Amino acid sequence: LADGTYTVNISTSGGTTASRTFVVDRSVAAPEYTVSADAGKTMINDGAAYTTNDSTPIWSGTAEPNSTIEVFVDGISVGTAIVASDGTWSISSNQILADGKHDITMSIKDKADNANIGTPHTITVDTVAPIITIDEPIAGDNILTDIEAAQGLSISGTAEGAEVGQTVTVTVEGQTFTTTVELDPETASPVWNLTLTPAQLSSLSLTDLQVLDIS
Repeated sequence: LADGTYTVNISTSGGTTASRTFVVDRSVAAPEYTVSADAGKTMINDGAAYTTNDSTPIWSGTAEPNSTIEVFVDGISVGTAIVASDGTWSISSNQILADGKHDITMSIKDKADNANIGTPHTITVDTVAPIITIDEPIAGDNILTDIEAAQGLSISGTAEGAEVGQTVTVTVEGQTFTTTVELDPETASPVWNLTLTPAQLSSLSLTDLQVLDIS
């Protein structure tokens, strides 16, 4: 018999009847889920890979009511939940995840002991903020001449703890400019570099003997 509800009707020659209803349940669907972060934290989703600064992420979704969901991080259980009657469930990790990449799996078991697994994914936890520095002296001597301004200005620095491709925002005299983190070809350390064109420099209110505010 296929999964479903069936009714058996029995009758006798004397007119006595009886009926019984039973359910055939031999499978359970894999749980649907999303991964989120606690308030004030971020969660970036790139397909089956997530990156977050939350060391106790939250999994939630839908599944067969009254089933049991269990989430595993690197093979260790970090929480279980009983699916509500409306099919919703949520699990917040009961373990603090260390910084780094983790393999996530989840299982489901229904009342009939049918089991299944959810789509595996990874979570990279990164709770350490990058440390940004600005190389000095700027313009070689911390003095920008008219001749140098006409050629543009390069500002650079290090980005310890940052990932390649992350955005660095540089503010010069109240105006913001952006660049991205890259690896230094010699040291393989994360660095950033921003080149302001003569046109961009001319848009700044620069005067003789002015101290530039760069951050």
